[in-house]
Amino acid sequence: MFVKLYVCGIRGKFLSWILNFFSDLIHQTKVNSLLSEPENLLSGVIQGSGIGFIMFVMFINDLIDALNSSASLSSYLTH
Repeated sequence: MFVKLYVCGIRGKFLSWILNFFSDLIHQTKVNSLLSEPENLLSGVIQGSGIGFIMFVMFINDLIDALNSSASLSSYLTH
């Protein structure tokens, strides 16, 4: 994912900020009064973050390109 950002021209301090934003994330789940043990997140995006939407769009961009290569599907999606 971060290679895609680099290829798209995102570099320098902004790319470093994004890398740091997604580094060392920890997740816990709470059900009623029970709290799980903290676990390191290996993938994913923090829900509700502004950068999360942008990262999702970057992630699915290749999927959209692949779908558009199908003429019938492309025609359906654009009408």
